[in-house]
Amino acid sequence: MVKLWIISSNLPSKEISSQEKLWADNLSPTRRKQYIHARSYTRHVLSTLFNKPSLDIPLYAPPSNPIKLLNKNMGFTSISHCKNNLLVAWS
Repeated sequence: MVKLWIISSNLPSKEISSQEKLWADNLSPTRRKQYIHARSYTRHVLSTLFNKPSLDIPLYAPPSNPIKLLNKNMGFTSISHCKNNLLVAWS
């Protein structure tokens, strides 16, 4: 099974982990906004898929690296973004 989500970049960001906040603090303002948006919506869509709170989704997601789900039983995820949208894929 494959699931895809396209999320507008105009939507307000959602929750990210404390580690993701630390990583975001070291980015430029533009890159920080993009990073927080991408990680927060990745967490959000996966939380809907797995029926768990977004901060309980076990992601390892440093900037400029592929996102990894730390629980192998939860599948795999990938993101891509452009100026106006974020694509989140899960399989």
